[in-house]
Parts: sequence; structure tokens; C-alpha cells
Amino acid sequence: MVALACSAPPGGRKRWTVRLLTIAPQQRPGLGSVNRDTIRQMLKNDCKPWRKLMCCVGRSRAEYRKRMNSLLRLYARPYNAKEPVVFVDEKSKQLLRQTRSPLPLRPGRCAKEDYEYRRAGTRNIFMAVEAKGERRVVEVTACRTKSDFVSFVKHLVANAYAAAATVHLVMPNLNTHFRKSFVDVLGKAAATVLLRRVRFHFTPKHASRLNMAEIEIGIMDRQCTGQRIATAELLQAEVQCWRQQRNTEKLGIE
Repeated sequence: MVALACSAPPGGRKRWTVRLLTIAPQQRPGLGSVNRDTIRQMLKNDCKPWRKLMCCVGRSRAEYRKRMNSLLRLYARPYNAKEPVVFVDEKSKQLLRQTRSPLPLRPGRCAKEDYEYRRAGTRNIFMAVEAKGERRVVEVTACRTKSDFVSFVKHLVANAYAAAATVHLVMPNLNTHFRKSFVDVLGKAAATVLLRRVRFHFTPKHASRLNMAEIEIGIMDRQCTGQRIATAELLQAEVQCWRQQRNTEKLGIE
């Protein structure tokens, strides 16, 4: 019965259920009858067919190992304010307006929110986090074009890390995250001047988990942005308040 529960379900069904496994002996010769409660306990303790984890495991090819090992060596370096290691990533956030006023939390009653909402556009959130420096920079933009990305990196280099000799940027392999974007937006001369103090480090394909900014974005979503936010102004205010609190408490990656 365990092997059956781990196999493909019958046609037209998403997964095996207690009822389907209970009637399976009637349809498949050789299966002995099994008590319904036994099947329920088996599914609960052994199989859990209602659960499914999403994952993406990259193939351990030469390029994958080279990039991974390069990043791990970079992460192992002792903290150096003159050469900060800054993780960069971005997240799209949909703005949602309430159609009815939510009912607040009360003693003995949970808060209630109507399932209906109105879409109010989207915004992009750039995240830069320096894990060992216990610092993050967050910016909300209307979109995530290469101009937006270049402007964000320019702000990091010229303002947030103006005193650094070299800024190591760890990023995923998005099409805007390459030197060509800086040349297209700033021109070759200005891009060359800006990038003299920048070293790009890219995560292996299918291994964005090595980028700590992805972890910080998850924390931000759980603590701040994972709610209905109606306007870009409110999103900006909420995100900056969250950022300020995290930086004041000098929190690294949790």
C-alpha cells in the first residue's frame, strides 16, 4: 500500500487519498484489504502525498563548480570595510487595494480580510545586503529595466560605499546584470569610471540560493511586504522603515 501511495494516482486525480487507497484492493487483484484508519496513519506518517516541495538542483558541471567555489572563497574572507561583499537581487511587488475595510484583531477573534481586492499596478524592489557589515540598502522603482539597475548600483558605489576601494557585487544571472548595461546607459567613458571600483560575481545557474540577498528578500516579505499594500508611496515608506530598523539593530543574515 505504501508503494501504491507513492506511485502515480489514477487518471483524473491529482494525488492518492484515503478513500482511493481504501477502494484500491477492490480494483487491483493481489492487494489485501487494509483498514481505513491504517491507511490514514500510513499517509500521515510515511507518504504525505498532499505535500510537494519545489526545488531546482543544478548539474555539477565544471562552470557550476568554478562559480560556486569562487563564491565560497569570497564568503570566507574576513570582513573588510574597504572591500565589502554586497549581495544584490530584486523582487516584483503587486500593489493591491482593499475592496472592503478589514476587521481588526480582537480578543478571541482573528483579524478578517475580504478575499476580493483591486490590482493597483506593480513595483520593483532592489535589495542590496552586506551580510558581514550588517547593512542593507533597499530601493523601490517603477520597473526593473537596465536603467533602473544601473542607477541602483551607481547609488551603491557613489553613496552607500563611497569610502570602499572595491565593491564586490554578488548577483544572479539576469540579462540586466552585466557590464554592457552600464555602457548602454552611461556611455563607455562613464561606465569605465564607475566600474573601476566594482567586481562582479555571478551565482551559478540554478543556484541563486548562494545569493544572500534572496534570503533577505524572504525575511522582508515575511516581516513587511507580504501584505496588501495599496500605493507605491506606502510601499516605499514601509520598506524604508523596515530597512532602518534592521540596520539600527545591526542584523546580519538570519
